[in-house]
Amino acid sequence: MIALNLNMLIGFLLDFTVQFGSVILLLFIATKGRELITQTNLKKSSYYGNKAVVISTIGYYIAVILIILSAIQGDSFGYIYDTISIFSIVIIGLITLYLNRLVINIFYLKGFDPKHELDRENVAFALFQTAGLLATATIFYNSFAGFEFTLALLSVGIIYFIITQISIFVVIKIFILTTPYDDIREIKRGNIAVAIEFISLFIAVALLFGNIAKEVIEIDINSIATLFIYFTISTIFLTYLPSLFTSILTAGNKKINNSIADGNMIVAIKSATIKIAIAIVIIETLPLNIVIT
Repeated sequence: MIALNLNMLIGFLLDFTVQFGSVILLLFIATKGRELITQTNLKKSSYYGNKAVVISTIGYYIAVILIILSAIQGDSFGYIYDTISIFSIVIIGLITLYLNRLVINIFYLKGFDPKHELDRENVAFALFQTAGLLATATIFYNSFAGFEFTLALLSVGIIYFIITQISIFVVIKIFILTTPYDDIREIKRGNIAVAIEFISLFIAVALLFGNIAKEVIEIDINSIATLFIYFTISTIFLTYLPSLFTSILTAGNKKINNSIADGNMIVAIKSATIKIAIAIVIIETLPLNIVIT
């Protein structure tokens, strides 16, 4: 005969109800904060059918889902603890998305009017914006998913998240300086091929640094050294190798940057695929125990 443990069942249902209710409420909060972060107002009639707004909105909600998943991973420690943990992590995550938008606007998109770019259906701008949000959410997920919620671990997660975010922006800036064309001007022109390059670069670097973040439980010389190794390797490999391999895949075309600047999306997709592949190879072949023990 199978015995039914009612206390365990009631506890499970209570925990599930609390977590599910928390997620629904947080999605409502995220929806209200969407305009602030993505700078889109879906009530505007000019946005109906606007591809740029659609892309920006989808990217935002994917980022929000990653953040929420990071908050509900791990063991349950009671509905009160779970509620505090979920709300604290998700609210911090939404704040990081907002800060990401500010940093991108200040350091990369000077002179841009994001609302104007979305109004005129600049898909390249929407893709660039989405890339930053997804990179931030990926790093956030790896920084916070599955750990026991304590102030000490929360502070470690926040500090390491900030360090990795700065590293991502530095890698992106180095990439911009190495391209012969004006990346930001191309984004403003609506060059989708250049935007595809940035999506792959943001995601590739986020995967690399996220691989470290999920293993770190304290900030020390070992974790910083690992980050430096990944930073150096990712900067060199992701800046120079994709052009070499893309040349091979495009029948010896040696002017990859020129093709991307001209808006050749096929070349951009090949280059983007190679960036992601390089990141995965580095993650699988460069062991973290080189310095993290």
